[in-house]
Amino acid sequence: MSEPMTNDLHGENLEEEGVVLAVEPAAADAPASARVRLLAGEHCEGCPASAMCRPETGDRRIMEVADPLGVAVGDRVRVTVPGGAVLRASFLVYGLPLLLLLLGVWLGTRIWAPEVALRDLWSFLLGAGMAGAAVPLVKRTVERTETAGGPMLAARITARVTEALEAAE
Repeated sequence: MSEPMTNDLHGENLEEEGVVLAVEPAAADAPASARVRLLAGEHCEGCPASAMCRPETGDRRIMEVADPLGVAVGDRVRVTVPGGAVLRASFLVYGLPLLLLLLGVWLGTRIWAPEVALRDLWSFLLGAGMAGAAVPLVKRTVERTETAGGPMLAARITARVTEALEAAE
């Protein structure tokens, strides 16, 4: 069901089929979006896009996606996520805070002399503070990207599927 599709411009796209649960119409500051129920399969455990899906019950997952087609509740749709978007989002959410944590700990070991009491604790706290400072940075980056017209993860509905998807009912 979810065969990766190659796209020469952006690398591999991840595709899933699902059923539209809710639709959010376009507003002045936000494009139309939809909440789609996807069927989670064996491939989900190793899928880099699984961080964008929220588990619902059993083998079903929920994903918020852009809706350029104007779908309706109950429509069966194909959702596509560019592989590069998953990597960028993963780096912002996990990689950047980790790098800042490590940088802060390293800086702390350079700032405080080895004989300073609790040097390791102060170094860790500096690193944790720097990692915490990444949260508003990530939030601002996501907001700027979405304001510019492109959702951060760029997951979007690319087609209505005509055949029934029995497992998602």
